[in-house]
Amino acid sequence: MKRILSVIIVFVMCVSLTLTGCSDSDKDVKETTGTTDKNTTASGSEETEIDEKVSNGDEEPYNVTFVIYYHGGLIGDLDVVEAAINEITLERINCTVTLQQVSFFEANTKFSLWVANDEKVDIVSTLAIDYEGNIENNAFVRLDDMLEEHAPYLSSIDEIHLGPEYNGGIYGIPIMQSTNGESSAIVVRTDIMNEVGLNYESYEQITFEQLDEMFAFVNEKYPDMVQYGVLGTLVSSDFNRFRLVEDFGNDCTSGVLMNFEEDTEIVNLFETDEYREFLEWRRKWNQAGYISADAATTTDSVTNWIKSGRCFSSAYVAAEPGTAEYWTRTTGYDMTLLALQGPCVLSKTYALAPFAIPITSERPEKALEFLDLLYESKELSNLLTYGVEGVHYEMVEGEDMIIEIIEDSAYRCDLGIYGNKMNEYLVAPADSSVIEESVAFNEKALEKKSKAVGYKFSTESVVTELTAIKNVYSEYLGSLEYGFVDIDTVLPQFQQALKDAGIEKVIAENQAQFNEWLKSQE
Repeated sequence: MKRILSVIIVFVMCVSLTLTGCSDSDKDVKETTGTTDKNTTASGSEETEIDEKVSNGDEEPYNVTFVIYYHGGLIGDLDVVEAAINEITLERINCTVTLQQVSFFEANTKFSLWVANDEKVDIVSTLAIDYEGNIENNAFVRLDDMLEEHAPYLSSIDEIHLGPEYNGGIYGIPIMQSTNGESSAIVVRTDIMNEVGLNYESYEQITFEQLDEMFAFVNEKYPDMVQYGVLGTLVSSDFNRFRLVEDFGNDCTSGVLMNFEEDTEIVNLFETDEYREFLEWRRKWNQAGYISADAATTTDSVTNWIKSGRCFSSAYVAAEPGTAEYWTRTTGYDMTLLALQGPCVLSKTYALAPFAIPITSERPEKALEFLDLLYESKELSNLLTYGVEGVHYEMVEGEDMIIEIIEDSAYRCDLGIYGNKMNEYLVAPADSSVIEESVAFNEKALEKKSKAVGYKFSTESVVTELTAIKNVYSEYLGSLEYGFVDIDTVLPQFQQALKDAGIEKVIAENQAQFNEWLKSQE
């Protein structure tokens, strides 16, 4: 899977791959893991027959099964949101939509089972699913030949937003971000930071030494609190929270460019001094009690931890405009964002978590039509992100792009990954200045640009090795990168296991392809 929760959650956070607050409400929610009848309009609700044929033909409406991820608790009011979505999709593209919610942590495993069992699934986000691996395993539909006829909007925009081709083809549609740049940061509770005598301003740059000092002060005052908010199963490295490198969108499995503005030599990240330094920080913070003892196994969210008073910070943050305000809203505490890295542009900047159509889709062309509409329609993308106006949010008076979330709303979007984020409402206390700040952020990111932008590694010849490397990740990353084990003992074992899995062969193949690509750019 791509960037999961390490990254995943950055998300990601997203996008930025950040997580929203999670309701503990159990109002009519249940996890749906199987397929639904094509005529149902709401998962977990009573089946509703589509009694009418719509105006665009006599064909019966197709039901698109759209997988959404939850993190930390089930999402409520899916039937309400589905009904609103279906009002749009029945008229525009003659389909209904079922929102099938799946735990973020279980998505990769469940997807493999769906494909193996030929279960109907129409659209998945690859934020929690191995994108390249599933392309190589022929689990996703190639979209090239369908785009012009079934995705007029996507066919009309700048092709950079479709991301790099994979083995010469397009297999997914990336999230279109409002900010196009990679960065990393941490958000901390402002009240506690000030209480221990520190007064950083939001978006101020901070070093790991300063962060270490802050954690020590907070730990002395609140010894039972988790100081460093990292958690979740690691199947990709968290190193980019320490230092941004060019990893070719492959979670460091195919090597990295350490100094990506200048370097063209691809190296094994896990053999570098920088990686060891990163592990030493994590080991120090674990032994000091700053990292939770259940960090590698919990399925809860950092947002929940902060809301409940258990945690001081979250590391799953990008240093993007509006992020501090976002975390303030979702946690209920005033939060300060401290920038660590970036912004910059890497090869994966325009390839974030593509939505893909599994081969188990019964009508992939109809699934693509829904994706096209999702990226085009401001109304549809905001429905998936924020729910229904008047039920889950209200527009701020006098504003057409700023909303306020209704307290205790049952619906939420845990990962904020739907469609064209340039169409997405801003949430108060954010204001329209975020738009101008995002333009400045994008311009600054372009000043630090990887030499690999535009390049995509074709992994067809090293699929076996990449699978083996991912298996090694699963065995070692959580214990190493959360600081639970002795570095001198376990790091050499990890490095040898990677060599045995074939990482040197993968890096050599990537280097050969990259050299050829560089020649073609001369």
